[in-house]
Formats: sequence, C-alpha cells, structure tokens
Amino acid sequence: MTDQSAQYSVTPIIEDPQLDRGDDLWLDIYFSGNGSIDHNKLHIQFPFADVFEDGGSEFVQTISDNGGTDKIRENASNVGYTIGLKEAHFQYDESSDSPEEFGRIGGERDHSGNPPLLVKLSTKQEARPGNYTIPITFTYQDSNGNVNQDYKEASFHVNSWQEENSEILKKIAVIAAAATVLSVVGGPIVDVIEWIYQLILQAISFYGGILN
Repeated sequence: MTDQSAQYSVTPIIEDPQLDRGDDLWLDIYFSGNGSIDHNKLHIQFPFADVFEDGGSEFVQTISDNGGTDKIRENASNVGYTIGLKEAHFQYDESSDSPEEFGRIGGERDHSGNPPLLVKLSTKQEARPGNYTIPITFTYQDSNGNVNQDYKEASFHVNSWQEENSEILKKIAVIAAAATVLSVVGGPIVDVIEWIYQLILQAISFYGGILN
C-alpha cells in the first residue's frame, strides 16, 4: 500500500447475543479500512463481575502469513483486555483477487474459519439477567504521525429464569387454562354422561324384561 493517512473501523459481532446463564459469549472482531499503521492498540472492556466468571475469558488472535495460519491464544483479565495487533490485520491479503490499492486486508476476512480476533467470555450460572454493552476502542497511529480512534459497542442480553424456561412455562399455562375450563364445564358434562349411562341401563333393563 502507498504511504497515506490511515482510516480504520472496528466491526464487532457477537455470535449469539441472547445468552442463558452459564453460556459462553463469543465475540468476533474484524477490521476494515486502508493505510499504513505504525502503532496501534485495541481495548475491550467487560467489567461485569456479576455476569462473567473470574478467569473464564480467552482471547485468540488469528493471522495468515504466507498462506499459513497462526493463532495467538491468551487469557484475558477479568475486567478487559488491551493488546497491540499484528500488522497482518492491516496489510493487503495476498490471497485476495482484488487489486492491492484498496484491496482486501487481513482483518476483513476469516482465516481457516476463524475471525481475525475472537474473545470468549464465560457467564456465571447465577449471572444477573439484563442487557449489557461491551465497549471496544481501537487507537492507531499511521505512518504520517496522525493518531485516530474508532469506538464501537457490542450488546448482549442475559436471560432470566423465566426467559430460559419460557417454552415450559407456556406449556404449563396451556395446561392450567385447560384445567380451568374443565373445572368450570366438567361438572355439567359429568352429570350428562351419568344421565345417559343410567338411561342406557334402564333401556337395557326394560327391553331385556320384554324379551324375556
């Protein structure tokens, strides 16, 4: 790429933003843009002690270099993660059929099925239900000395017990409604059935006596 002012954007994607308590949250992070970067850092903040397990987070950086895939796997802290990213995320992707000028870069694609960056956060079994947001800040300095920053948020929801068991609760509600209806109309129905039964017995007795 030619020497120019760099402009980059962060794209965070939570694979499943609707979580039951005890589930793992998987956060994929991509980068899109153009220009040469000299220095950078990515900061991900998740200070939710009542949601995530202590020591239950993992950070995986996947890059492709000369056709090979390299994974850098580290444990994140309990409140966030700050890391300097590999240059390969912002360099022209040699496997791309696009022109090098404004062509696809390493941070815009998967590598052997893995996103450029993957963060795994394990939620607690007793995690507090509700809506949460993970702030993500990418700060970088280009080859011209310009410092830029991109900020994004990734939102997710932790289900309550009622939300986790919504299907079972719906079935229970249907059964309860049916039981209520039967309790209201059940008495008259039973009386009618009993009357028909007695009528049949009387008919059998009457006609049985005539035939005898």
